[in-house]
Amino acid sequence: MDFKYGKHIDLLYHGLAHLHVHNASDLYSPAYIDFMKRLRNSDWIIPASMEGYYNENFERLSIINFLPFYSTGWDELRQMLLGHQGFTDRDKEMFIQPFIQLLDGESAMYFAFWEDTYRGISSQRISIENLLRAKFHPYECLFGSLHQNTAAYLSFSLTRNGRGFSSRDGEPGAFAPFPQNTEGIDDTFFTLLHEYSHQITDPLLNTYIRMDNDSHDISENAVILFDYYLIQAIREADTRAYFHWLSPIVEGAGEKLSTDGFFYIFRVPDTVHYNIKEACAKIIKNKGNIQNGR
Repeated sequence: MDFKYGKHIDLLYHGLAHLHVHNASDLYSPAYIDFMKRLRNSDWIIPASMEGYYNENFERLSIINFLPFYSTGWDELRQMLLGHQGFTDRDKEMFIQPFIQLLDGESAMYFAFWEDTYRGISSQRISIENLLRAKFHPYECLFGSLHQNTAAYLSFSLTRNGRGFSSRDGEPGAFAPFPQNTEGIDDTFFTLLHEYSHQITDPLLNTYIRMDNDSHDISENAVILFDYYLIQAIREADTRAYFHWLSPIVEGAGEKLSTDGFFYIFRVPDTVHYNIKEACAKIIKNKGNIQNGR
C-alpha cells in the first residue's frame, strides 16, 4: 500500500469543505471552516449562488471530486477543470471559473499551511502509515482480488467521508482524512476499506449509480454489508470498532448499534445481498465462513 499526499488535491477539498452539498457526498465542516478562519484571520465564503448551482447540477459537476487524482499539480488540475468536456458553458460561467478564482485566491495561504503541516508531522506520518499497513495486512485478500497495487491518499482538508477511484494506471485508489492521532486510525482504516470495497460491490448492482435516486443508497448499503461479512470472516475482533465507525450514520445509536439493528438499517434487495455474500466468499476462500444475513 502506497500512501500519497497532494497539496493541490487538498486545496480543492479545502474548497469543498466550505460548500454545503444536499446529499450524502457532503463534506461541509463548520469545525474546519472555523479553524481556517482563525488561521487566516478572516472569512472565506463561497457565494450562495455558486452553492445553489452546484447542488442543482450535482450529477454533472460532481466529477470535480475525482479529477484531482488524475493531475500532478494545481496548474494541471485548473486546466482539467476548465477543459472538461462534460461541463457546459453555463457550468463554467456559473461555477467552475468562479470556483477556480476562489481557490486561486486561497492557494498561497493554503499551500503554506499544507507544507508546514506535512513537514511538521513527518515522524507522525511514518508511524500512522505503518499502523494502517498493519491493520490492512489481514485483508490482503481483498487487494489480491483486485489484482492491483493500491494507492491510499491521506488528506489534511478532508474531515469526513472519503472518495474511491481508479488511478491513471488502473490501480484502485482511496482518499481519506489523515488521522489527527492514533485514536483516529480506525476511522481512516474503515474509510479506506469502504472505498476500496466499492470497486467490488458497485459492479454487482449492474446500474449507473446516482445521488438523485435510491441507487446511491443501495450502493452504500451494499458496501457496508460486504465489509461486515469480510470483517466477520477475517478478523471478527474488528466488528465492534466497525459498528462504532458506522454509528454516526444511525442517529442516536452511539456504540449500541446491534447486529439485528445493523441488518435492519443497511438493507439491499435479496439478489444483491446474495451476490455480496458470494463475492465475499470468493475473496476470502478458506479464511472463514460467511455468516447468514437477516
